Amino acid sequence: MKTAKNETGINTQNTVLNQEPKPRETSTYSSGDDLAKNARPPEYLVDAVLPVGSNGILRGETMAFKTFTALNLAHSVSTGRPFFGHTVFKPGKVIYVCGDGMGGIPRRLKALEISEGKFNDDVYLYLDSRFRIDDPEIMAELRQSIEELQPVLIIFDALTSLAFTMDENSRLDVASTIQLIKDTCSFGDTSTLIVHHYDDYSGKGLGSTPLMSCVDFAWEMNRVPDSMSATLRCLKNNEGEAFTDIDLLAQIVDIPPIEDGESYTSLVINPKH
Repeated sequence: MKTAKNETGINTQNTVLNQEPKPRETSTYSSGDDLAKNARPPEYLVDAVLPVGSNGILRGETMAFKTFTALNLAHSVSTGRPFFGHTVFKPGKVIYVCGDGMGGIPRRLKALEISEGKFNDDVYLYLDSRFRIDDPEIMAELRQSIEELQPVLIIFDALTSLAFTMDENSRLDVASTIQLIKDTCSFGDTSTLIVHHYDDYSGKGLGSTPLMSCVDFAWEMNRVPDSMSATLRCLKNNEGEAFTDIDLLAQIVDIPPIEDGESYTSLVINPKH
C-alpha cells in the first residue's frame, strides 16, 4: 500500500492509523413509570398562550400586523401587563432581534409607550442587518448576551431576513437552524418566538411545513383584506390546547414632535371589544 501524503508532503497514513478512536456517546433512557409519577401540568409564561421554555413561530402574510403583535408581546412580558387579555405569569427581560423594518421600530415602540406605558428598561433590541441566526459564531455572541441578561423571551423578526443560507423548503436546513436557535437560547426557562413572513399569498406559505414540524407552538396572523382588523390563531401547541382565536384591531397613535420636528403617527394593536 502506498503511503498517503497531504499537500505539505507529510506522511498521513500512520497519523490516521495511530489516532485514538473517539469515545462513543452513549444514549440514556428513563423509566416510563418514573416519568409518569413526576408528571406536572404545563407551565405558561403567558396564560394558555405561550409555554415556558418553548420554541415557536408567528407566521402570516406581509402587512398582517405580525411585528406589531410581537412588539406587543415583548411589552407585556417585560412589564407584566396582560397580553391581549391573557395574564403574564412570569414577567422578565426580553431580547428582540430585528432583521428588517429597523427604521420603523422606534416609531412602533414609541406608539406602544404612549398607549401602554414604558418597557421598564427590560426590552433589549438587536438592530443589526448583519445578524444571522444560521451563523454559529454570531449565535455564540448572542449566547453571551443571554447569559448576561437572562431573558425569559427572545423574539427573532423575521426568519427570511435573519437566515441568509437556509432553504426554507429544506427540512434539513430548517431543522438545523431551529436546532441552533434552541441550543443558543436554552438558558433556564427561556422561550423563543420566530416571526415568519409568507413568501406567497396562497395561504400556505413557503417553508411552512418544515417549520411547523420543528417548533413547539405555532401562531398565525390573518388580516381582514382592506381593513385594520386581524385575527391571531393558534395552529399548534405541544403543551396543551390551542387558545381561542383573538380578534384584533390596529389603531392609529399620534406621536408628538421632538423639539422642532414634525408630528407623525404609528399603530398599536389591541383586542377588539
